[in-house]
Amino acid sequence: MIQSIQAKFKPTPADYVKATLAFYFTQRSILLLVAVSVVFVLLAVPYSLIQWANGSNIAIFILAIALGFLLIAAATVATPLMRVRKMVDHDETMRAETVWSIKNDRIELRNHFEKTELAWEMFDRLIDTRQYFLLVYAANKRQFTFLPKQAFSNKNESDRFVVLAHANIANRR
Repeated sequence: MIQSIQAKFKPTPADYVKATLAFYFTQRSILLLVAVSVVFVLLAVPYSLIQWANGSNIAIFILAIALGFLLIAAATVATPLMRVRKMVDHDETMRAETVWSIKNDRIELRNHFEKTELAWEMFDRLIDTRQYFLLVYAANKRQFTFLPKQAFSNKNESDRFVVLAHANIANRR
């Protein structure tokens, strides 16, 4: 039996935004949206400039479509991020210093507002990003909880968490 692993952090609104961005860019649909947007603009802008050089009025229409497409793509990503930041700014419980006690059978989260127990069975997968660990919920794969890597006292504790998370999540598959 592995001894309990402790992690402690005080999340900021920026943590929530960065974790959400990290989660977004692990989703195929967002990556596809970004790729299509980039390809569309890279093709549309030169084509419209060529059309304009040939005296065609369609160039402005093509540029307007490309700009509109970029605005829609940006809003698809930016709007939820602004909503997350606003929600965190207004909810003190989301910014409270939290202690994670990670055990073989569950994760306990404690702050001065509440104590929450999360069973490993609640999670579908662990995403390891540059700054955060994201635990994706099994019931809704668009929801996650995050744990900053800096919340651990040392790299060994962080590594033990990854081993424990993979063992508990992989055993159910």
